[in-house]
Amino acid sequence: MSEKPDDARGVGGGHASLGGSIVEPVAAPASAGSKGVANAVVASSQKLWRFIVHVWQWVLWTTIAFLVTVAIAIAVSQLAMNDPPLVPFWIGTILFALVSIFNFPPLFFRLPKGRKLLPYIALPPCFLGGALCFSLVSQAYYRSPEGAKARAETERSTEIGRTAELKTICAKMQNASTGQPEASIAVEVIDTSMATLSYVRDDGKSFRYDCRVNGDRVEHRMHDESGPGTLGNWRQNIWHTWERRGGEIVVTEHTSFE
Repeated sequence: MSEKPDDARGVGGGHASLGGSIVEPVAAPASAGSKGVANAVVASSQKLWRFIVHVWQWVLWTTIAFLVTVAIAIAVSQLAMNDPPLVPFWIGTILFALVSIFNFPPLFFRLPKGRKLLPYIALPPCFLGGALCFSLVSQAYYRSPEGAKARAETERSTEIGRTAELKTICAKMQNASTGQPEASIAVEVIDTSMATLSYVRDDGKSFRYDCRVNGDRVEHRMHDESGPGTLGNWRQNIWHTWERRGGEIVVTEHTSFE
């Protein structure tokens, strides 16, 4: 008896022959364990994504609520004047309130899926509109007598702070330069960047200097340097820099002798 060809027996070609037709091998089905792992990974990823989205929305809403609260509080304080501009105030308040309400997470996540972008789209125009309305309130306030008085007080406080800072810088500069105690140095401010220093040394000799602050650089020149009534040049080979360290002013001396 003759043997059948290999392809007929399903040996040589890797196929089984059944009734003259070739039957392809069937892959083994994926195990239930593999499907379970894949489903668990997908579920974990979705859960993590939902958590990130919720955290982001709460952070966004908290930031919006803080900014809106500060803006409204400032605007309310500026209504303390005769004939306040109530229309722009209320328009700005409504715009800010809408932004805050629709981004509030419990309400935001109740929106239909296709409408969740609307609060984000409305965010820039509402914020800009509210800011514009409140700027009109602010402008009206500073044009009023009450606002002008408040501005003057603020500017005066700022000037006092700058004057005190200049006095401290110049006194510390002279202390770093000559070792003269700061408490013994009298500082007379000329303008916001220049002052005159005077003190009496332990041996009874009087000295007088000009102090000039330009940015973080502090320069000085001596009065009566070449005789009574003369004024020395600003020192180029000795200068100082100042900075704040932990709320304290620190002056450092630099030299450049050739």
